[in-house]
Formats: sequence, structure tokens, C-alpha cells
Amino acid sequence: MNCHSGPLFTDNSFHNIGFSGNDEGHYKVSHKEEDTGKFKTPSLRDVMKTGPWMHDGNETDMAAIIERFNTGSQSPGVSSLVRPLKLTAREKADLQAFLHAISAPPADFQNPVLPE
Repeated sequence: MNCHSGPLFTDNSFHNIGFSGNDEGHYKVSHKEEDTGKFKTPSLRDVMKTGPWMHDGNETDMAAIIERFNTGSQSPGVSSLVRPLKLTAREKADLQAFLHAISAPPADFQNPVLPE
């Protein structure tokens, strides 16, 4: 809740959450060692419509992402904000249902009729 907070469910900050692999992340822009592996926290609004997920689009299963956060990351440099969630099976299902609930269907749109 620290990173995905507010009306857009993002703090608009950069964090290392352990999904970066070999990608240097924000370091490529800032050239600060402490930014290695950090990426901007995306909004969770419409998240279930925006997959594949993570900075490189390498994650295609939201349940697997939730499970990875549930058990925590052992990657070096991971933010202290990222801790094992220790959710029950029911809580994980509820979290995924919530993510669906904040993912609205596309709005109906009609092309305007232009004068000849």
C-alpha cells in the first residue's frame, strides 16, 4: 500500500522490487548506483487490461505476480518496502478480484459524424 496508494494507486516513485533481472532500470537515466534495478511504480488502474506486466512485459500471469510478492524477493537491492505479504489463498483471490474491480471496461465510443 505504500507504493500503490492514492486515487491512481501509484506513488510515482522509483523502486527496486526484485523483477529487474539484468536491467539497470532508472540507473540508465540518473547514473546513481542506488537507482540500479529501480522502475517507476505504475498505476494499478485498469491493470488487468494492460498485461503483460512488469517493466519488460515478461510476466503474463497476475496470480504468479501476486504469489511472488506473497513470498517476497531475495534479489539484491530490493526496496525495504517489499516484504512478504503472507496472504492466504482467499486473500490472494480477493486481491486479484480487487484488481479486476479497478479495471474498467473500455468506454463506448461513437465516431462523430462529420459534415460533408
